[in-house]
Amino acid sequence: ILLSVLTGAVFIYSAYTKVQPIQPFEYTMVEFIHIPWFIAALAARFFVGLEFGLGFLIAFHIYGKGKWVLNFALLTLIIFSIYLIFLWMNVGNNVNCGCFGDAIWMTPSASLIKNGIILIIIYLIKKYNNGWNVSFLHKATLTLLSVAVALPFILYSIPSQEPSWLRKDRY
Repeated sequence: ILLSVLTGAVFIYSAYTKVQPIQPFEYTMVEFIHIPWFIAALAARFFVGLEFGLGFLIAFHIYGKGKWVLNFALLTLIIFSIYLIFLWMNVGNNVNCGCFGDAIWMTPSASLIKNGIILIIIYLIKKYNNGWNVSFLHKATLTLLSVAVALPFILYSIPSQEPSWLRKDRY
């Protein structure tokens, strides 16, 4: 139970640090992945909401039917790890990956280790903790996650024009 609460808290903290403010997280995607700013703005809000939603559900032991929330958290961490490997290979290890926004400066290699530990913990939670086995909660998981994903789009609206920090010659 404690591992579930701590893992959920890490996801929630990670989401929180990325929106205080959200622009550096957007900038990280524009700078390192070379995607257009608007796509980065959408992706930043989506991933913040996803992390918050997964963290909330995991912290409160709401895993859904077949523990799909934990499986989705594993998949999400694997995707984040692929991004970290891409970042490490293309930019090096002396860069902040943005995993905890600007609150905790973390290199890609340190973040890969963190992700590896969290992957193991989620596997253990999945194996040894059944969470709340309540029919209503199984049905509510997708709705709760959807609301969490939508929240950053509501709370942090995307500006109508590109920010001043974005140079036109970037892509």
